[in-house]
Amino acid sequence: MFAMSFSGQSRIDNVIDDINQSLDVILTTSKGTRIADHEFGCNVWQRLDQPITALPFLIADITNAINRYEKRITLNQVAPDINQAVNGQIHITLHYTYNNQRFEHVTRVTQ
Repeated sequence: MFAMSFSGQSRIDNVIDDINQSLDVILTTSKGTRIADHEFGCNVWQRLDQPITALPFLIADITNAINRYEKRITLNQVAPDINQAVNGQIHITLHYTYNNQRFEHVTRVTQ
């Protein structure tokens, strides 16, 4: 059972907000930019400079980064929308499971 917090959100809502923020940080941080952990992050923009046939590698990079750094969830699907890449944006929809509940989160990565 989840008790209510003072903000009116349940604890599960707070955890989901925290997970979504963590997912955003993982996907918007380029590998090699964290001093203590050079493997942290995901090279989303570097993959987009490759041909469209490299899209499965982008999905694999995202999956590997999330599975390594966000242990609280089970990642079910990664759906990048690269249609806005020419405008300097990528929308990545993540479908994941936490505590036997399914959630969806969209990260907007801006170059």
